[in-house]
Amino acid sequence: MIEFDPIRHRYNEGGVLLLSVTQVLKRVDLIDASGVSRRANFGTEIHAATALIDRGEEVAENYEKNAKYQYLRAWELFKEHHHPEIVEIGRIVGGIAAGCAGTLYRLVLFPWDPRPWVVDIKTGKEKLWHPVQLAGYCYAAQKDYRRMVVYIDGRGKFRAKECREERDVRIFK
Repeated sequence: MIEFDPIRHRYNEGGVLLLSVTQVLKRVDLIDASGVSRRANFGTEIHAATALIDRGEEVAENYEKNAKYQYLRAWELFKEHHHPEIVEIGRIVGGIAAGCAGTLYRLVLFPWDPRPWVVDIKTGKEKLWHPVQLAGYCYAAQKDYRRMVVYIDGRGKFRAKECREERDVRIFK
């Protein structure tokens, strides 16, 4: 069983420290880590807030006077347009066999496709490594999930991008 330390952002299995999918991408210089920490912290807060909303424990209106509000409204707008059935939130995948680990932020089903999708929520600009990151989650899970990145912004807008390129999986491997 994989254990996750959210403070240090570390995964381990049976005492063996595993690289996270993001650490793998940083080690091969696909992610430029300079200036990422402040934005990453905000993204982590958005992931936590959307998870509470998706579980029915919160509503976006509770964040109305918060900088997160428009981002959360954008996520809700995505859900209104695409009607995802959220199967899992925050599932840890990977292990010693895969050589890495990561967290699937959302595993969803869409009405138009019976296959499961890994959906990640991003609060910043589109980056070339985002589809590779999702391919890494699929690799860690040892599943051929469909992949989508949902970009949400502070104006309450979203843009959904399906990641179709097989090369993303090859690049991650």
